[in-house]
Amino acid sequence: MPAAEVEVSPDLVRRLLAAQHPDLSGLPVEVMNNGWDNLICQLGGELLVRLPRRAAAWDRPPVWLHGDLHPANILVHRGSISAVIDFGDITSGDPAGDLSVAWMLLPAECHDAFRDAYRAAGQDAAGAETCARARGWALALSLAFLANSADNPMIAGIGRRTLSAVRA
Repeated sequence: MPAAEVEVSPDLVRRLLAAQHPDLSGLPVEVMNNGWDNLICQLGGELLVRLPRRAAAWDRPPVWLHGDLHPANILVHRGSISAVIDFGDITSGDPAGDLSVAWMLLPAECHDAFRDAYRAAGQDAAGAETCARARGWALALSLAFLANSADNPMIAGIGRRTLSAVRA
């Protein structure tokens, strides 16, 4: 397991609760799990606290992200994108995760137009470094889709197409 980049502890949980949620600050705090990315503590008998223990892959002002943007969450009608669904992972941070959809959904000849549209929407963060990270995200997602899609042919297909696109 990688070393924590952010020091988290039950004492930190107690201090955060005292400052932000004093009505819960008297409950006992016990570490349940210390994973690669998070520390999870039980708070009292019914609540959990999850804190990041890794420093956050974006050093510029955060931008809004869908957080789970892939072809299964994009509706297409008559060859055009008609809607984006499933905003359950909306967050802010590095846009590379969302930009990875270019390799998952679009033909290679559309990637420049996609990046230009992203910039035109006020997201000037679609430079060469961000696009390289986006391609890496697409690769990682293609492998995750392939490794976990034995029961879902659509996701397996997305994984195969994305892997081919990234390798091209």
